[in-house]
Amino acid sequence: MPDKLLRPEDAAELLGVSRTAIYTWMKLGRIKPVKLPNGRYRIALSEIDRVMKLANPDTKITFVTLGGGDK
Repeated sequence: MPDKLLRPEDAAELLGVSRTAIYTWMKLGRIKPVKLPNGRYRIALSEIDRVMKLANPDTKITFVTLGGGDK
């Protein structure tokens, strides 16, 4: 299964930082983005997990699909 790609804003929310911090980390090479054909960037969920593990080795992401379910 392909890795889920997140917008920088969503990655920032998961990591508890600002969107500006995500772009700064991308520029510094601390986080590796995927550049889409349209020039926009996305962050793979596995990359978010890698960054979280560097900060706290016991951290794990639980992915939950939002919306589209029965109410």
